[in-house]
Amino acid sequence: MLPLLILVASCSDDEDDNPTLQEVTLDCNSITADRILDRAVYLVDCPITITNDAVLTIAAGSVFKFGSNGYLRTTDGGAINALGTADDKITFTGRQAVTNSWKGIKIFSNSPNTVFIYCNFEYGGVDDNDHEDYGQLVIGKYGNYTSYVIEDAGRARVSNCSFEGGAGPGLLLAKSGVLTDFTGNTFADNKYAVSVFFSEIEQITVGNTYGGSADSYVQVLLNRPTDDFTINALDVPYYFFDPCSFCGTGNYFIEDGVACTVAPGATLAFGPDRVLVISESGSLNAVGTATQKITFTGKQKTVGYWGQLYFINTNSSLNRLEHCIVEYCGGRQYSSGFPPGSICAEAVNRQTTLTINNSTIRNSASNGISIWISSQTSTFNGISATNCSNSTAIKTAFEASNTFTDLVGENFKCK
Repeated sequence: MLPLLILVASCSDDEDDNPTLQEVTLDCNSITADRILDRAVYLVDCPITITNDAVLTIAAGSVFKFGSNGYLRTTDGGAINALGTADDKITFTGRQAVTNSWKGIKIFSNSPNTVFIYCNFEYGGVDDNDHEDYGQLVIGKYGNYTSYVIEDAGRARVSNCSFEGGAGPGLLLAKSGVLTDFTGNTFADNKYAVSVFFSEIEQITVGNTYGGSADSYVQVLLNRPTDDFTINALDVPYYFFDPCSFCGTGNYFIEDGVACTVAPGATLAFGPDRVLVISESGSLNAVGTATQKITFTGKQKTVGYWGQLYFINTNSSLNRLEHCIVEYCGGRQYSSGFPPGSICAEAVNRQTTLTINNSTIRNSASNGISIWISSQTSTFNGISATNCSNSTAIKTAFEASNTFTDLVGENFKCK
Protein backbone atom coordinates (compact mmCIF):
# COMPACT_ATOMS: atom_id res chain seq x y z
CA MET A 1 0.00 0.00 0.00
CA LEU A 2 1.36 3.44 -0.92
CA PRO A 3 1.61 6.11 1.78
CA LEU A 4 -1.20 8.64 1.90
CA LEU A 5 -0.06 12.18 1.09
CA ILE A 6 -1.78 14.95 3.01
CA LEU A 7 -1.14 18.40 1.54
CA VAL A 8 -0.84 21.43 3.80
CA ALA A 9 0.04 24.94 2.62
CA SER A 10 3.12 26.54 4.15
CA CYS A 11 1.98 29.36 6.38
CA SER A 12 5.14 31.20 7.42
CA ASP A 13 8.39 32.29 5.79
CA ASP A 14 10.49 30.63 8.52
CA GLU A 15 8.81 27.22 8.31
CA ASP A 16 11.67 25.90 6.17
CA ASP A 17 14.63 27.09 4.15
CA ASN A 18 12.49 27.48 1.05
CA PRO A 19 8.98 28.75 1.91
CA THR A 20 7.76 28.21 -1.65
CA LEU A 21 7.82 24.45 -1.20
CA GLN A 22 4.54 22.74 -0.41
CA GLU A 23 4.29 20.70 2.79
CA VAL A 24 3.33 17.05 2.52
CA THR A 25 2.57 14.79 5.50
CA LEU A 26 3.43 11.13 4.92
CA ASP A 27 1.39 8.47 6.67
CA CYS A 28 2.83 5.34 8.25
CA ASN A 29 2.07 2.70 5.63
CA SER A 30 4.93 0.70 4.17
CA ILE A 31 6.06 1.52 0.63
CA THR A 32 5.87 -1.72 -1.36
CA ALA A 33 6.00 -0.38 -4.94
CA ASP A 34 8.23 2.17 -6.66
CA ARG A 35 7.36 5.73 -5.68
CA ILE A 36 8.65 9.14 -6.78
CA LEU A 37 8.37 12.08 -4.41
CA ASP A 38 8.41 15.49 -6.06
CA ARG A 39 10.30 18.44 -4.63
CA ALA A 40 8.51 19.38 -1.40
CA VAL A 41 8.77 19.55 2.38
CA TYR A 42 7.80 16.14 3.80
CA LEU A 43 6.65 15.76 7.41
CA VAL A 44 7.30 12.34 8.96
CA ASP A 45 6.05 11.53 12.46
CA CYS A 46 6.28 7.73 12.37
CA PRO A 47 8.39 4.88 10.98
CA ILE A 48 8.06 4.32 7.22
CA THR A 49 9.50 1.13 5.72
CA ILE A 50 10.49 0.76 2.06
CA THR A 51 10.35 -2.94 1.27
CA ASN A 52 9.47 -5.63 -1.30
CA ASP A 53 12.13 -4.37 -3.81
CA ALA A 54 10.45 -0.96 -3.99
CA VAL A 55 12.52 2.17 -4.69
CA LEU A 56 11.63 5.47 -3.07
CA THR A 57 13.02 8.23 -5.31
CA ILE A 58 13.35 11.69 -3.76
CA ALA A 59 13.63 14.82 -5.90
CA ALA A 60 16.56 17.21 -5.48
CA GLY A 61 15.82 20.09 -3.14
CA SER A 62 13.34 18.15 -1.01
CA VAL A 63 13.30 18.55 2.77
CA PHE A 64 12.28 15.79 5.19
CA LYS A 65 11.29 16.97 8.68
CA PHE A 66 10.99 14.17 11.21
CA GLY A 67 9.16 14.10 14.51
CA SER A 68 10.67 12.35 17.52
CA ASN A 69 9.35 8.93 16.43
CA GLY A 70 9.96 9.40 12.73
CA TYR A 71 12.43 7.57 10.54
CA LEU A 72 12.85 5.85 7.15
CA ARG A 73 13.98 2.24 6.89
CA THR A 74 14.70 -0.16 4.01
CA THR A 75 14.26 -3.94 4.25
CA ASP A 76 13.84 -6.91 1.88
CA GLY A 77 15.26 -5.28 -1.25
CA GLY A 78 13.78 -1.84 -0.62
CA ALA A 79 15.86 1.21 -1.57
CA ILE A 80 16.06 4.99 -1.19
CA ASN A 81 17.35 7.00 -4.13
CA ALA A 82 18.18 10.47 -2.81
CA LEU A 83 20.09 12.23 -5.58
CA GLY A 84 20.56 15.91 -4.85
CA THR A 85 22.88 18.35 -6.59
CA ALA A 86 25.55 20.74 -5.37
CA ASP A 87 23.06 23.63 -5.65
CA ASP A 88 19.92 21.73 -4.66
CA LYS A 89 20.62 19.35 -1.81
CA ILE A 90 18.18 16.98 -0.13
CA THR A 91 17.86 17.59 3.62
CA PHE A 92 16.90 15.11 6.35
CA THR A 93 16.35 16.98 9.60
CA GLY A 94 14.22 17.20 12.71
CA ARG A 95 11.07 19.22 13.18
CA GLN A 96 13.06 20.85 15.93
CA ALA A 97 16.60 21.96 15.16
CA VAL A 98 18.05 20.21 18.22
CA THR A 99 20.18 17.11 18.72
CA ASN A 100 18.31 13.82 19.18
CA SER A 101 15.11 15.14 17.61
CA TRP A 102 14.51 12.14 15.28
CA LYS A 103 15.65 8.55 14.86
CA GLY A 104 17.69 8.58 11.66
CA ILE A 105 17.59 6.60 8.42
CA LYS A 106 18.29 2.87 8.51
CA ILE A 107 19.47 0.87 5.51
CA PHE A 108 18.81 -2.82 6.19
CA SER A 109 18.62 -3.93 2.56
CA ASN A 110 21.37 -4.92 0.13
CA SER A 111 19.66 -3.29 -2.84
CA PRO A 112 22.20 -1.63 -5.17
CA ASN A 113 19.73 1.22 -5.71
CA THR A 114 20.21 3.01 -2.39
CA VAL A 115 22.03 6.29 -3.04
CA PHE A 116 22.59 9.41 -0.97
CA ILE A 117 24.36 12.09 -3.00
CA TYR A 118 24.44 15.77 -2.01
CA CYS A 119 22.30 15.23 1.09
CA ASN A 120 22.29 16.96 4.47
CA PHE A 121 21.68 14.95 7.65
CA GLU A 122 20.90 17.01 10.76
CA TYR A 123 20.04 16.40 14.44
CA GLY A 124 19.23 12.67 14.11
CA GLY A 125 20.12 9.50 16.00
CA VAL A 126 20.35 8.70 19.71
CA ASP A 127 23.25 8.50 22.13
CA ASP A 128 22.97 4.75 22.82
CA ASN A 129 25.18 2.37 20.87
CA ASP A 130 23.19 -0.66 22.07
CA HIS A 131 20.38 0.62 19.86
CA GLU A 132 19.82 0.58 16.09
CA ASP A 133 18.89 4.29 16.23
CA TYR A 134 22.55 5.04 17.05
CA GLY A 135 23.42 7.14 14.00
CA GLN A 136 21.86 9.66 11.64
CA LEU A 137 22.43 7.19 8.81
CA VAL A 138 22.73 3.50 9.72
CA ILE A 139 23.97 0.99 7.16
CA GLY A 140 23.89 -2.67 8.22
CA LYS A 141 22.43 -4.52 11.16
CA TYR A 142 23.70 -5.01 14.69
CA GLY A 143 23.08 -8.73 15.24
CA ASN A 144 25.11 -9.57 18.35
CA TYR A 145 28.75 -9.52 19.39
CA THR A 146 29.52 -13.02 18.11
CA SER A 147 27.76 -12.56 14.75
CA TYR A 148 30.32 -12.38 11.96
CA VAL A 149 28.13 -12.19 8.85
CA ILE A 150 24.56 -10.93 8.64
CA GLU A 151 22.71 -11.61 5.40
CA ASP A 152 21.05 -8.70 3.57
CA ALA A 153 22.70 -6.38 6.07
CA GLY A 154 22.70 -3.07 4.20
CA ARG A 155 24.33 -1.39 1.21
CA ALA A 156 24.49 2.24 0.06
CA ARG A 157 26.41 4.81 -1.93
CA VAL A 158 27.12 7.93 0.15
CA SER A 159 28.97 10.87 -1.36
CA ASN A 160 29.11 14.66 -1.02
CA CYS A 161 26.83 14.59 2.03
CA SER A 162 27.06 16.51 5.30
CA PHE A 163 26.32 15.12 8.77
CA GLU A 164 25.83 17.64 11.57
CA GLY A 165 24.42 17.76 15.08
CA GLY A 166 23.96 14.02 15.67
CA ALA A 167 23.42 12.75 19.22
CA GLY A 168 25.51 9.72 18.24
CA PRO A 169 27.63 9.30 15.11
CA GLY A 170 26.84 10.95 11.82
CA LEU A 171 27.17 7.55 10.12
CA LEU A 172 27.01 4.08 11.66
CA LEU A 173 28.45 1.28 9.52
CA ALA A 174 27.32 -1.90 11.23
CA LYS A 175 28.24 -5.55 10.67
CA SER A 176 28.37 -6.63 7.03
CA GLY A 177 27.23 -3.16 5.92
CA VAL A 178 28.68 -2.09 2.56
CA LEU A 179 29.59 1.38 1.32
CA THR A 180 29.79 1.11 -2.47
CA ASP A 181 31.14 4.68 -2.62
CA PHE A 182 32.15 6.89 0.29
CA THR A 183 33.80 10.15 -0.76
CA GLY A 184 33.41 13.90 -0.39
CA ASN A 185 31.43 13.75 2.87
CA THR A 186 31.83 16.12 5.82
CA PHE A 187 31.11 15.53 9.52
CA ALA A 188 30.74 18.20 12.20
CA ASP A 189 29.30 18.47 15.73
CA ASN A 190 28.23 14.83 16.04
CA LYS A 191 29.18 12.78 19.11
CA TYR A 192 31.46 10.84 16.74
CA ALA A 193 32.02 11.51 13.07
CA VAL A 194 31.51 7.82 12.27
CA SER A 195 30.97 4.65 14.30
CA VAL A 196 32.08 1.45 12.60
CA PHE A 197 32.33 -2.17 13.64
CA PHE A 198 35.92 -3.41 13.72
CA SER A 199 35.26 -5.85 10.88
CA GLU A 200 34.22 -3.00 8.55
CA ILE A 201 36.90 -0.44 9.47
CA GLU A 202 38.65 -0.59 6.08
CA GLN A 203 35.60 0.99 4.44
CA ILE A 204 36.17 4.23 6.35
CA THR A 205 38.43 5.85 3.81
CA VAL A 206 40.34 9.01 3.05
CA GLY A 207 38.61 11.56 0.84
CA ASN A 208 36.14 12.61 3.54
CA THR A 209 36.42 15.36 6.17
CA TYR A 210 35.88 13.75 9.57
CA GLY A 211 37.41 16.52 11.67
CA GLY A 212 34.80 19.19 11.08
CA SER A 213 34.69 19.99 14.79
CA ALA A 214 36.98 19.76 17.80
CA ASP A 215 37.39 16.39 19.53
CA SER A 216 36.23 14.41 16.49
CA TYR A 217 36.83 10.65 16.36
CA VAL A 218 35.88 7.58 14.39
CA GLN A 219 34.52 5.18 17.01
CA VAL A 220 35.42 1.50 16.54
CA LEU A 221 32.75 -0.85 17.84
CA LEU A 222 33.52 -4.34 19.04
CA ASN A 223 33.44 -7.47 16.93
CA ARG A 224 36.02 -9.82 15.37
CA PRO A 225 37.22 -9.37 11.77
CA THR A 226 37.39 -12.52 9.67
CA ASP A 227 39.16 -11.09 6.58
CA ASP A 228 42.43 -9.21 6.12
CA PHE A 229 41.94 -5.46 6.44
CA THR A 230 43.65 -2.06 6.47
CA ILE A 231 43.21 0.77 8.94
CA ASN A 232 43.48 3.93 6.86
CA ALA A 233 45.09 7.18 8.04
CA LEU A 234 42.34 9.77 8.53
CA ASP A 235 42.25 13.41 9.61
CA VAL A 236 41.01 12.30 13.07
CA PRO A 237 41.99 9.46 15.44
CA TYR A 238 40.13 6.18 15.72
CA TYR A 239 38.61 5.60 19.15
CA PHE A 240 38.59 1.95 20.25
CA PHE A 241 35.89 1.92 22.88
CA ASP A 242 32.55 0.12 22.91
CA PRO A 243 30.52 0.55 26.11
CA CYS A 244 27.87 -1.91 24.93
CA SER A 245 26.09 -3.90 27.61
CA PHE A 246 27.01 -7.33 26.14
CA CYS A 247 30.66 -6.90 25.11
CA GLY A 248 32.43 -8.43 28.09
CA THR A 249 35.92 -7.10 28.81
CA GLY A 250 35.98 -4.95 25.70
CA ASN A 251 39.19 -6.42 24.23
CA TYR A 252 39.72 -6.15 20.46
CA PHE A 253 41.06 -9.24 18.68
CA ILE A 254 43.02 -9.83 15.48
CA GLU A 255 43.17 -13.63 15.29
CA ASP A 256 42.82 -16.82 13.24
CA GLY A 257 45.25 -15.78 10.51
CA VAL A 258 43.67 -12.37 9.87
CA ALA A 259 46.23 -9.73 8.83
CA CYS A 260 45.77 -6.11 9.87
CA THR A 261 47.79 -3.36 8.17
CA VAL A 262 47.90 0.14 9.67
CA ALA A 263 48.63 2.95 7.23
CA PRO A 264 51.42 5.45 7.97
CA GLY A 265 50.13 8.48 9.85
CA ALA A 266 47.17 6.72 11.49
CA THR A 267 46.33 7.38 15.15
CA LEU A 268 44.57 4.70 17.20
CA ALA A 269 43.23 5.99 20.53
CA PHE A 270 41.95 3.46 23.08
CA GLY A 271 39.36 3.73 25.78
CA PRO A 272 40.02 2.93 29.45
CA ASP A 273 41.64 -0.50 30.03
CA ARG A 274 41.14 -1.61 26.41
CA VAL A 275 43.58 -4.20 25.03
CA LEU A 276 44.39 -5.02 21.41
CA VAL A 277 45.13 -8.76 21.24
CA ILE A 278 46.97 -10.28 18.27
CA SER A 279 46.69 -14.04 18.55
CA GLU A 280 46.44 -17.43 16.84
CA SER A 281 48.52 -16.48 13.76
CA GLY A 282 46.82 -13.11 13.36
CA SER A 283 49.15 -10.22 12.58
CA LEU A 284 49.54 -6.48 13.15
CA ASN A 285 51.71 -4.68 10.63
CA ALA A 286 52.12 -1.04 11.64
CA VAL A 287 54.95 0.40 9.56
CA GLY A 288 55.08 4.17 9.59
CA THR A 289 57.77 6.50 8.35
CA ALA A 290 60.02 9.05 10.02
CA THR A 291 57.56 11.80 9.04
CA GLN A 292 54.32 9.80 9.28
CA LYS A 293 54.46 7.89 12.53
CA ILE A 294 51.72 5.51 13.65
CA THR A 295 50.44 6.30 17.14
CA PHE A 296 48.79 3.98 19.66
CA THR A 297 47.55 6.20 22.46
CA GLY A 298 44.81 6.78 25.01
CA LYS A 299 41.82 9.01 24.45
CA GLN A 300 42.94 10.70 27.64
CA LYS A 301 46.64 11.52 27.92
CA THR A 302 47.02 9.88 31.33
CA VAL A 303 49.69 7.35 32.32
CA GLY A 304 48.16 3.87 32.26
CA TYR A 305 44.88 5.01 30.72
CA TRP A 306 44.49 1.98 28.43
CA GLY A 307 45.71 -1.61 28.43
CA GLN A 308 48.35 -2.84 26.00
CA LEU A 309 49.27 -4.40 22.67
CA TYR A 310 49.40 -8.13 23.39
CA PHE A 311 50.92 -10.65 20.95
CA ILE A 312 50.35 -14.32 21.78
CA ASN A 313 50.84 -17.49 19.70
CA THR A 314 51.34 -15.59 16.47
CA ASN A 315 54.36 -16.63 14.44
CA SER A 316 53.64 -14.30 11.53
CA SER A 317 56.55 -12.40 10.02
CA LEU A 318 54.06 -9.58 9.40
CA ASN A 319 54.04 -8.65 13.10
CA ARG A 320 55.98 -5.43 12.89
CA LEU A 321 55.96 -2.05 14.65
CA GLU A 322 58.16 0.51 12.92
CA HIS A 323 58.23 4.27 13.41
CA CYS A 324 55.47 3.89 15.98
CA ILE A 325 54.60 5.68 19.21
CA VAL A 326 52.99 3.61 21.97
CA GLU A 327 51.93 5.77 24.91
CA TYR A 328 49.71 6.15 28.01
CA CYS A 329 49.08 2.42 28.35
CA GLY A 330 50.06 -0.39 30.70
CA GLY A 331 47.03 0.16 32.92
CA ARG A 332 45.61 -3.34 32.40
CA GLN A 333 47.20 -6.53 31.19
CA TYR A 334 45.50 -9.22 29.15
CA SER A 335 47.07 -12.11 31.05
CA SER A 336 47.24 -11.79 34.84
CA GLY A 337 50.02 -14.38 35.06
CA PHE A 338 52.37 -12.49 32.79
CA PRO A 339 54.76 -9.58 33.53
CA PRO A 340 52.91 -6.35 32.67
CA GLY A 341 53.96 -4.19 29.77
CA SER A 342 52.80 -1.68 27.18
CA ILE A 343 53.78 -4.18 24.49
CA CYS A 344 53.72 -7.85 25.47
CA ALA A 345 54.74 -10.93 23.51
CA GLU A 346 53.94 -14.38 24.88
CA ALA A 347 54.36 -17.86 23.42
CA VAL A 348 52.32 -20.79 24.70
CA ASN A 349 52.94 -24.07 22.83
CA ARG A 350 54.08 -22.17 19.75
CA GLN A 351 56.44 -19.39 18.76
CA THR A 352 55.56 -15.69 18.69
CA THR A 353 57.35 -13.40 16.25
CA LEU A 354 57.57 -9.63 16.67
CA THR A 355 59.81 -6.94 15.20
CA ILE A 356 59.99 -3.43 16.68
CA ASN A 357 62.20 -0.81 15.02
CA ASN A 358 62.71 2.93 15.49
CA SER A 359 59.77 3.29 17.86
CA THR A 360 59.00 5.12 21.11
CA ILE A 361 57.27 3.72 24.19
CA ARG A 362 56.40 6.35 26.78
CA ASN A 363 54.19 7.26 29.72
CA SER A 364 53.47 3.65 30.64
CA ALA A 365 52.10 2.43 33.97
CA SER A 366 54.20 -0.75 33.59
CA ASN A 367 57.14 -2.15 31.62
CA GLY A 368 57.75 -0.71 28.20
CA ILE A 369 58.14 -4.16 26.60
CA SER A 370 57.54 -7.50 28.30
CA ILE A 371 58.68 -10.73 26.62
CA TRP A 372 57.82 -14.17 28.03
CA ILE A 373 60.70 -16.57 28.56
CA SER A 374 59.25 -19.09 26.08
CA SER A 375 60.47 -19.46 22.52
CA GLN A 376 60.58 -16.15 20.63
CA THR A 377 61.86 -14.92 17.29
CA SER A 378 61.89 -11.18 17.89
CA THR A 379 63.98 -8.24 16.75
CA PHE A 380 64.22 -4.86 18.52
CA ASN A 381 66.23 -1.92 17.26
CA GLY A 382 66.26 1.82 17.78
CA ILE A 383 63.68 1.84 20.63
CA SER A 384 63.29 4.68 23.09
CA ALA A 385 61.43 3.87 26.31
CA THR A 386 60.73 6.89 28.51
CA ASN A 387 58.72 7.50 31.66
CA CYS A 388 57.77 3.86 32.23
CA SER A 389 57.01 2.87 35.83
CA ASN A 390 59.14 -0.25 35.45
CA SER A 391 62.03 -0.89 33.12
CA THR A 392 61.81 -3.24 30.18
CA ALA A 393 61.40 -6.96 30.88
CA ILE A 394 62.86 -8.87 27.98
CA LYS A 395 64.57 -12.12 27.12
CA THR A 396 65.78 -11.31 23.61
CA ALA A 397 68.92 -9.14 23.50
CA PHE A 398 68.57 -5.53 22.39
CA GLU A 399 70.73 -3.89 19.81
CA ALA A 400 73.18 -1.33 21.15
CA SER A 401 71.30 1.56 19.50
CA ASN A 402 68.38 1.27 21.95
CA THR A 403 68.05 4.01 24.53
CA PHE A 404 66.29 3.85 27.90
CA THR A 405 65.90 7.10 29.76
CA ASP A 406 63.78 8.50 32.58
CA LEU A 407 62.78 5.06 33.80
CA VAL A 408 61.31 4.65 37.26
CA GLY A 409 62.67 1.48 38.85
CA GLU A 410 65.54 -0.69 37.65
CA ASN A 411 67.52 0.58 34.71
CA PHE A 412 67.17 -2.73 32.92
CA LYS A 413 65.57 -6.03 33.76
CA CYS A 414 66.00 -9.36 31.99
CA LYS A 415 63.07 -11.74 32.66
